[in-house]
Amino acid sequence: MLRTAERGEELADVRSVDTPGSAVSTSMEPEPIAGISTVLRGLRQINRWLTSVDCSELHADLIESVVVGLGHIDAATTTAKARAIVAADENGLAERDGATSDVAWIADKLRLTGATAARESRFAHDLLSQPDLLSQLEAGRVSREHATGVVAALAQQQRDHDHAEHARRQQLEEERRAREAAAERAAAKAQDAAEAEALRRAARDRERQLAEQAAREEAARDAAADQAIADRAAELTDLAAGGHSPDDVRRTGRERRAEDAEALARTEREQFSRRSVRHWIDRVTGMGTLHASLPVEAYEQVLAALRAATHFDSPTTPASECRTTEQRQADAFIDVVGASLRAGDLGTTQGVKPHLTLHASIETVTGEEDRAATTTYGHKLSPETLRRIACDAGLTRAILNATGQVLDVGRETRQWSVAQYRAAALAFGGCAFPVSDQEACGRPMGWTDMHHVTYWRRGGHTDLANGIPLCRRHHTITHRPDHDLTYDHATLTVSLTRHGRGRPTTRHVTFATPRQPERQPARVGNEHPPGAATIDRRHADGSRRAGSDRRAAVRERLPI
Repeated sequence: MLRTAERGEELADVRSVDTPGSAVSTSMEPEPIAGISTVLRGLRQINRWLTSVDCSELHADLIESVVVGLGHIDAATTTAKARAIVAADENGLAERDGATSDVAWIADKLRLTGATAARESRFAHDLLSQPDLLSQLEAGRVSREHATGVVAALAQQQRDHDHAEHARRQQLEEERRAREAAAERAAAKAQDAAEAEALRRAARDRERQLAEQAAREEAARDAAADQAIADRAAELTDLAAGGHSPDDVRRTGRERRAEDAEALARTEREQFSRRSVRHWIDRVTGMGTLHASLPVEAYEQVLAALRAATHFDSPTTPASECRTTEQRQADAFIDVVGASLRAGDLGTTQGVKPHLTLHASIETVTGEEDRAATTTYGHKLSPETLRRIACDAGLTRAILNATGQVLDVGRETRQWSVAQYRAAALAFGGCAFPVSDQEACGRPMGWTDMHHVTYWRRGGHTDLANGIPLCRRHHTITHRPDHDLTYDHATLTVSLTRHGRGRPTTRHVTFATPRQPERQPARVGNEHPPGAATIDRRHADGSRRAGSDRRAAVRERLPI
């Protein structure tokens, strides 16, 4: 149904074109509306044909012709829409309909977001300023992507020229003010009023001559800039029409711009002023999201760090444990951040080195209950993640009363010492996770955490007989219920049993020839093996008390 306004035959809205089985006469329609009706009917016929036939039985050349033809229609539609947007702007339709701006009007009529509508408006005006590109697009010899790349390159070149002229005018204005001040000082030192007036007159004549010369030079520069933009437009349009991809067109535009050292330096200054890092928690996925906009120099530094920290999966890694490129880069990013924190070169916050702080009940740490842990910024982590992090972390006991008020905070305990890290580095050299038989992950020690083979909450001790280094990724995998990791300290053998749907699979890695365990520092309950279910503590009177209650034992091991 076509609905027109009461005044004349001015079009107000197009609700639909036709319905199956009906004919719509276009003899009384305005010419552009008749054309739109014809195009829409043709597209509807193509859609019906594509949904009614078995595409596997169609001839390949026919499908290719349909795809290419639709591409030409898309290009022609882009030119028509650009002309219509500019016409709507020139005719003041936004003001007529009470819209706040042309962009708001476009967003309403085309059902776009404000940002997308702004891009469409800029693209339409820039496209119409390039008649050669417009004709190539209308003829279907270049695509919308080509046109977008060309228009963006030309717009950037125009901005470069405008910025340069603005900076040059500012410099000329500063020089003019300096000359004016010097002339006033000279006039003030004149012998009489006549001499002072003559000096001022000479200064005004000189300024008029300099202004005329500056105007001629600016006009020449503007003409040269217009010619350079025309040449750039012709070059990029020829590339697009010659079969080059849109990426090639954009790349050529960037290369030509890089040849202008002044524009390149200005771009770097602009990039530095716009640098930013934003972070937030995605409300849908619950994942932490980082968005960084960095100057090219800083971006290259980040890439260099990620490349250095990226560790590819071994060819023998099971398919279920292989990572995508994005996952490898995410792991590398976390490793870089972790290495920076471990280096201890960062500043302090409230007198404390930067670190991850989690708040949880002792029952959650010992596994007696499953309550979420809370980070410093109020985010929640699962109990399993809490226990994995606790493998290589210090614990501080805080005593609260019934209302949650803190009564006492104890000192930090159960953290791996520097000497233990060094000993582990000598023994393992890096991540000890068996990726296959007799092959360890091997990521550097700087990317690893020390893992309690027998969990600390289950009575495992913080000593070398119960600790191996694991990178962040494999540390996470080890804490999964279908993975069972063991360690024989006497033979320096790490074993991993994976319980899948079929038979369990086991991998072993031996790091050195068997040797006697090194002398370990004194520890609480050292008489029991790492896997003991009970934890002992010797009292001052020499008596020994054993208990199977893990909660009581852990509380004893957390000094006040």
